[in-house]
Amino acid sequence: MFKKSILTLTVVSAFTMAPAAQAADYPTKPVRLVVGYAAGGPSDTITRIVSDALAKKWDVPVIVENRPGATATIATGYVANSAADGYTLAIIANDFIASRFVYPELKYDAEKDITPIGMLAITPNVLVVSKESGYTNYKDFVRDLVAANGDWSYSSTGVASTSHLAAEQFKKLTGYQANHIPYKGFAPSLPDLMTGRINFAVPSLSSVRTHIDAGNLVPLAIIGRDRSRFLPDTPTFEEEGVSNFDLHTWYALAGPAGVNQDILLKINQDLNDVLKDEEVVEKIRNQGTEVIPMSLEEIADHINEDLKTTSELVKGLSIENK
Repeated sequence: MFKKSILTLTVVSAFTMAPAAQAADYPTKPVRLVVGYAAGGPSDTITRIVSDALAKKWDVPVIVENRPGATATIATGYVANSAADGYTLAIIANDFIASRFVYPELKYDAEKDITPIGMLAITPNVLVVSKESGYTNYKDFVRDLVAANGDWSYSSTGVASTSHLAAEQFKKLTGYQANHIPYKGFAPSLPDLMTGRINFAVPSLSSVRTHIDAGNLVPLAIIGRDRSRFLPDTPTFEEEGVSNFDLHTWYALAGPAGVNQDILLKINQDLNDVLKDEEVVEKIRNQGTEVIPMSLEEIADHINEDLKTTSELVKGLSIENK
């Protein structure tokens, strides 16, 4: 009887220690970070900055894999159906939340099949036009937008993306009209936006920071309670008379459901460690984003809170996948 108890205790202890040991050794092989947008966009750029930093910390390759389309639901679905071992992870953004309300036939359950791991960065959205348009201020832009009487168009990174929600909310708050032209990410939309074939966009600042600095795109108004330190001369929509307009874009790391909690905790801690590195922070901030490290509990709370507000926003705007 006594010997059997010792054996049982030994077996139980071995099983209890196994996950912790796995987490301590993680990762032992290449890790993939799957991005739901084309290369060159903000999600891709920020992911590559983080992947390089994690590769140095982990001493294994961290591979960025682009699977664009359907507002990142293709990439998210791929990760949701991958092995829950921590070696295939996703970069998600606000559209991870919004997509569930406009894509009724998703091949995954956003609440049950994806586990948030950590926050990478947060950035405001900004109204931009091509320098070829000649606009230098919001009032002149609005004058001609109204005169166009619905003939103008705006680009987004896909149905239910933050750039789509921002433009639709702008339309609802002001009563102005424009046609939605979705793309598979910001980079593919850039040629049409910069040449003026698309009249305007309301993307994340991280999408357009370098193009604004280069003078190819002109910022006319920024969403948020305060002006951005990255664009101190650009007024907020509130300053331009558009009230109750508050929307931002965030980028986070996630994995499939079922990844061992100790491995999730290690990834979160290692991610937050590299996000404290001054060189990494500077590279990410150069995209027009603020680095916001979060614990596993904090990122879960953030997404749950966003779920409530985004649900109301999507329903209120009557956005459909069409």
